[in-house]
Amino acid sequence: MATISISVSSATDVNALIDDAGGGFGSTNRGWFEGTMLVPHDSYGFQSGSNSSAFVAGGNLTYNPIPGFPNSHVLQGDLDSIEIGTGLNNGTGTGYAGSNSLATAPLSISGLGISGSTGSGGLANTIVFGLANGSETALDDYLFENAANDIVFTGSAGNDSITGGLGSDRFTGNGGTDAFVFTSGAHANGDEVTDFNSDVIDLSALNLAGGFTGTTADFDAVWYDDTSGDTVIYGDLDGDSIADFSLTLNGYTGGLTGSNVLV
Repeated sequence: MATISISVSSATDVNALIDDAGGGFGSTNRGWFEGTMLVPHDSYGFQSGSNSSAFVAGGNLTYNPIPGFPNSHVLQGDLDSIEIGTGLNNGTGTGYAGSNSLATAPLSISGLGISGSTGSGGLANTIVFGLANGSETALDDYLFENAANDIVFTGSAGNDSITGGLGSDRFTGNGGTDAFVFTSGAHANGDEVTDFNSDVIDLSALNLAGGFTGTTADFDAVWYDDTSGDTVIYGDLDGDSIADFSLTLNGYTGGLTGSNVLV
């Protein structure tokens, strides 16, 4: 469906920031298109009415009345990107003409690939107004629980953290001690880390009784092999000592310990 790029500009826990962004909104939020609502525009910005949280949704979007309900509207069209941060420019008025932008935007998501969204149940509407009403669930599900979507993550020079999705994901930490977190074997399977060094692969949510067993395959356990020029991490989920999932640390052959792989 989509190859989604997620990037951060400073040390960021991506999932926590998305969760906190949703929590920063509620009944006192305020939103603006960059111009008149009923024609397509390339951005829609929300500023929290209770704190500095803000986000900008980008694409080709309109905010149309629902037929028969003139006081109710739905966000329709194409949603390609979301930036999450603080300080929506001109975000204290009743509307304005000009481009939406944020004072700080530590998290950028692009390539969402949502096109032709219509109705209150459309993805554009549920994702954007989910965030604006205090819920990140629709965005989380689209990013991390949709096997058709692959994530390409680019981290900062600091210590970042992100959860792997159900697609085939590719992570570049870009320095720092980063944490790549996987909540199931399916979320880890087929994923790659391009620049692993002193980072952490967190598989603790799998609750495997065998733990981390180094280079030895074992039942209900996680092990690795680094004889091919890459390090491949394997995990057994059903107690037969045969790998049910794997992920690759590209070009890394420096060995792993229980401090690198959390089980």
